[in-house]
Amino acid sequence: GGVVSVLDADGEGATYATNETALRVRWSGFTEPCSGVLHYSVSLVDVAAGSTLFEVQVNATEELSVPLPATLVGVLTQNATYGIVVMATSKAGLSGVAEARFVVDNTPPVPVAVEVAW
Repeated sequence: GGVVSVLDADGEGATYATNETALRVRWSGFTEPCSGVLHYSVSLVDVAAGSTLFEVQVNATEELSVPLPATLVGVLTQNATYGIVVMATSKAGLSGVAEARFVVDNTPPVPVAVEVAW
């Protein structure tokens, strides 16, 4: 297997995201020593519904990163958990899978007053 990360526009890991967050999927660590990796399938899955909302295939020679379409991120459901599934397929037809998850949270942070006394 490999490692999958969901990143925000600053390149930071995104466990929570809003509908306005620019999200990118990055992966690494998939190896197949005999024939090599041919391509990767990257999917966005609604965990509760079990449905695939987006899927793209990336050749192993390309950058191991893809943006999620803003139009798709903009309609994700509040408090829903989504999975990013990356499947590497080798030239010999073998495959390995890794996944990362994030939650959509459009709730703004609550301001907190802090009083410092000496």
